[in-house]
Amino acid sequence: MSKGAVEQFVKDERGKTDEVVKIELDLEMQFLFHQLKKKLGNGLSNKETLRKLLRQLTENIKEPNSKKIPGDGNYKSRYIPINNKRMALQQTSGKCSFERCTKPHDHIHHISPYSESKNHHPKNLMPLCKEHHELVHNKDPLYLKYRLR
Repeated sequence: MSKGAVEQFVKDERGKTDEVVKIELDLEMQFLFHQLKKKLGNGLSNKETLRKLLRQLTENIKEPNSKKIPGDGNYKSRYIPINNKRMALQQTSGKCSFERCTKPHDHIHHISPYSESKNHHPKNLMPLCKEHHELVHNKDPLYLKYRLR
């Protein structure tokens, strides 16, 4: 694939995130929603009001009795902690994770995209050579079935 084709493919695939949700509100819920809308700021659309409300709620919710696992969590940096890198590399002895590939790793790939998971856990990391890293990101259907995980 050419660079232009790859860039266009990525733009096309990543832009499909909108989901339509229909909510029926009874009279009491309508009243409460309009009260919240006034408190959050007059002139906001229903969509913006709901977005603000959901953001505030997700910031205030904490997981009860959750135990922290090293590597899990919302990292502010894309830097992968060295211990997590080492653990991921130990699984493949520093080689590419693709079957029958004996090249040394060049990239540490996030299985679940970092932008979505904010997770550097070793189970979410996959050492790959340059060529296989490119194939994983291009989503070539001929090679996807050979992924280890």
